[in-house]
Amino acid sequence: MTEMNEHQKRVWKRMISSIDAYRSSRSGFYDVWGDLEIARAIDGDNVRYAEVDDPLDAMERFLRDKLNDAEGSA
Repeated sequence: MTEMNEHQKRVWKRMISSIDAYRSSRSGFYDVWGDLEIARAIDGDNVRYAEVDDPLDAMERFLRDKLNDAEGSA
């Protein structure tokens, strides 16, 4: 069994917490992530900002809302 120091334990707990949060809001995440993922899959590094401007704004709002919720409950 591998030993973990306290920092590693905190990191792993945060990772698990992130996964739990993702699972609890999975549809909202995919609602805003899907268009970005598709553009990247089709165009790779050649995705133009104008093509993903609206989905990128939606993702930013989603992430900021989730962060604000998390900070409000801390």
